[in-house]
Amino acid sequence: MGEIDESYDIIDRWVGEYVAIFKRNITDPSATGWHVFFKCGTCARLMLDEVPEFPGYDGYDGYEVDSIGELFETQEELAKTVKFNRIVWDQQKNQFDGDVNKAMKQGMTKLINDGYPHPGGDGADRNGLPFANMGEEGLMVLVYFPTRNVTLFNLYVDPKFSTSIAVGGQMRRFDYIDPIIHSVVDPEGNQYMLPRIELKVHVVQVTEEEVKTLLGMADDSTSSDSDPYTSDIYDTESD
Repeated sequence: MGEIDESYDIIDRWVGEYVAIFKRNITDPSATGWHVFFKCGTCARLMLDEVPEFPGYDGYDGYEVDSIGELFETQEELAKTVKFNRIVWDQQKNQFDGDVNKAMKQGMTKLINDGYPHPGGDGADRNGLPFANMGEEGLMVLVYFPTRNVTLFNLYVDPKFSTSIAVGGQMRRFDYIDPIIHSVVDPEGNQYMLPRIELKVHVVQVTEEEVKTLLGMADDSTSSDSDPYTSDIYDTESD
């Protein structure tokens, strides 16, 4: 699943359009809250300190490894994704400080704690709110799961409303499997972009012992200082 690399350029454009409209309509910043956007278009909207800050994966049982295990052909592939997520979080968690950092970590908590919406399972139904006309590209829709946390939604643009509902929900699933923060928007509409990350799950290596450790969500020694696969995780290309 980590190899799925929806174009950053598309998400940049969609998020940029959303933020521009949002900013034009702010009347009371103290009441608007924060937006934390993820790489496939999921947004966690929150008031600062309404949820705890994400502490990282070690010792945290909110990320439901068992719930996504059936999506992978082997335990090794699942373990690679778990390890990859830890590497990414280690790279992202200190990109900003102050309230932006707090919003990032609370956005992660909100996304992960809402769980993985299995197709056809409890909480899989979704709906959408038309938000903006994107011209020939179609209508921007805010896709949400009405029986889950409705302050989580997905941006999706397509000429067909039904396609946005279907694919927007799928993008939410991808963001749960590989949570990668795209940007944070403060209550005044200022956007804080995180450096682009190339998804490279296939280059992450795991030993047999790590497979057991990672899938048990026990503590391991993975960090950006010791793991050789973190050195080129950031995309150095500039647009």
